[in-house]
Amino acid sequence: MNTETRRLLDKASQEFAKTGLLPPKFHRWLLDAFDERIRGDYATGNPITGEDVDEIMAQAREFLQAAHRFLGKKNPSSSDDV
Repeated sequence: MNTETRRLLDKASQEFAKTGLLPPKFHRWLLDAFDERIRGDYATGNPITGEDVDEIMAQAREFLQAAHRFLGKKNPSSSDDV
């Protein structure tokens, strides 16, 4: 993982997960999704499955709902374009 990405992920942890502003599971999911992206780009022999994608997408939708609440938006639009 490059230094810039590591700093961004560390900052997200410090500002949101460790302070309790957002549940720590979102930071874990971010790290996991990033690992899957790296695996998808560079790994061989262990492809990302449709189930993997479905799980990441469900997590992303849940995160977006929490982010909307955190930012004070009462009715986030529901979209499959996550």
